[in-house]
Amino acid sequence: MTVASVVRILILLAAGLLADGASARGQAPAVAGDDATRSDQWRNAQRCGINAAYVFLGLQDIKADYEWLLHRIGVGDRGSTLKDLRIATSEAGLPTVVAKTTLEGLARTPMPVVAHMERQSSSEFSRDPRGHYVVVLSVNDRMVRYVDGTTGSLTLAPRLDFTREWTGYVLAAAGGRQAAGWPRPPWLGVAAAGLFSAAAWGALFLACRASAARGRGVVAGFGLVLVLVTAAGTAAAADDPPKPRPVPTVAEVRAEIEAQRARTTALLVSYATKQTALAEPAILVKYLNKLYLRNDRIEDAFKGPKRFHKVSQPSQAAPIAPLAPPEVDPNAPPAIRENQERLRKAYEDNAAKTKASAKAPGKSEKITFQPEEAWAYNGNGLDLKRLIRGLSEVHDYRKDGTRMVFQSGYLQNVGWEPDDPTFPKAGREVRNAMTLPGVFSVFQYKVKPTTETVEDGSVCVVLTGRGTMAGLEVESKLWLDLDHGLMLRRHELAQVSDGTVGLRVEADEPKSVPGAEGIYLPGRCRFFEFAPPYAPANLKGKGLAQTEMTLLESKANDLVPDSLFELTAPPGTLVNNYRMGNEIGLQAGYPVEFVVPADATKLDSVIDQAQQAASRTRAQSSGSRWLIMINLAGVLVLALVIAGRRFLRRKSQSTEGPKS
Repeated sequence: MTVASVVRILILLAAGLLADGASARGQAPAVAGDDATRSDQWRNAQRCGINAAYVFLGLQDIKADYEWLLHRIGVGDRGSTLKDLRIATSEAGLPTVVAKTTLEGLARTPMPVVAHMERQSSSEFSRDPRGHYVVVLSVNDRMVRYVDGTTGSLTLAPRLDFTREWTGYVLAAAGGRQAAGWPRPPWLGVAAAGLFSAAAWGALFLACRASAARGRGVVAGFGLVLVLVTAAGTAAAADDPPKPRPVPTVAEVRAEIEAQRARTTALLVSYATKQTALAEPAILVKYLNKLYLRNDRIEDAFKGPKRFHKVSQPSQAAPIAPLAPPEVDPNAPPAIRENQERLRKAYEDNAAKTKASAKAPGKSEKITFQPEEAWAYNGNGLDLKRLIRGLSEVHDYRKDGTRMVFQSGYLQNVGWEPDDPTFPKAGREVRNAMTLPGVFSVFQYKVKPTTETVEDGSVCVVLTGRGTMAGLEVESKLWLDLDHGLMLRRHELAQVSDGTVGLRVEADEPKSVPGAEGIYLPGRCRFFEFAPPYAPANLKGKGLAQTEMTLLESKANDLVPDSLFELTAPPGTLVNNYRMGNEIGLQAGYPVEFVVPADATKLDSVIDQAQQAASRTRAQSSGSRWLIMINLAGVLVLALVIAGRRFLRRKSQSTEGPKS
């Protein structure tokens, strides 16, 4: 059966569903959110089981009454069960069974079947799975075609996407009953093609015996029969055979990516990172400046110009090697060497202050961190806020935004990091080489004429291009998933001179993003760090460390709240405002400190805090006045003492008279 015929059946079934649903609406049990005057009363998430049963029976040429199914199956707070559907469909005249199977088993099951799905809630406060029913129409080696009886949509989905939500449970016709007019089982097509082939070869043999003189005609007939046999066998055995995937051009790929970015103005991702060493600790310290391995949970978000970054991490981490002064490599490029010298000086200054050299030898030293730290920029061009436990800071975004605090490891590696005008030139160059569509401004790409299939069966278009980074000619290769909205599946950067790989990103487990139709992000992303160009030859092209990032949650556009970028300090937080220092005449950079009131919604709390601050100011001012008065009094007393001594000395001299 062709796709067109299936669509025609579904249209007829939908029309019947609407008619029956409307006629039964007056006596149907009350369901929250239903409106008796609406003609689409069946479009209710709690009725997906009833709708699936109705479509399932209709595809088996059993015309069920929607009102009867509604009463027989019923609708509870949690919807309906497969047991309810089995009893109702059996009573409607189609014996059915409930079973659990694999995708391979489903492909061998006579179609159609009702499949039970579990779709995770997009709410960050709820992780409860939402059950749902769809009617599966066909399964081949790459795709699954199914219809949603609640939305009326016909979907052709990759097998991986389907299995991610399918629980494995199905409702199928007992005894392997095949739907009327439904596609023939594969063995029937093969048998028909075999019989046709045997008849054709027999006719060819008889023709050869009858007239050997017509050799050319026999050859032509042989070719024609062979073509007919192949075409007939393929048409009979295959259900909607896959057509060759057209390869898009570079311009088409770039246009689609730019369109996706244009309609995705806000994005929030939450992910966990886990770093693994692939080389000796001494090599990681020397060539990657990696002192420890991170295992963090991070949230990154943008909404137009607004930015948010939050990291939760262990308060302490053991260094991968004993802490020692960083070595300055004389063969390193000037920028790297300058950074190493700065790190060494900072280490020596810190050691001098803490007298680290006096510590017991071999004692384990741990690196300490803030367990939780967040940064936010609300897009006003001024306020860059930082929040850690018990302390909040307000900075000038124009000055301090260049610290690139909003760089996102996950978004950068999957090609979704937004542009930031505060990035320095070198930072923007690296960003463009890692993000989409920024790569098109760095590299001149060509499309590989054929597609490539990755491990999970998804088809990718491959782009290869060359460009210049930091004075080096670099080759970039991109694998973009055609089955999942051009999601980045793999990215490699290598030097053109010797082919040494300097960067590799691998991504899999595509997940759709709530709030952004047609946008996918990888559920898992692996970033490999390689030895720098100035490393010894035996390390070039060798991965030294791996960072695996697991996506925990994502949402886009209207689902990203504006409050996220305000970074409100909790009650009792001490706030340092570095923007106000010069404006009120204090020393440059000196913060203005104030404590967020315990309950800012009540004016009494604000008044109390103001009174406490005023009392401290008065005490400090009065103390200063008393100190000045005491000092003046001391000077006056000293002056009186000196004057008195001089007076007494002169008086004694005048009384004694001159001496001989």
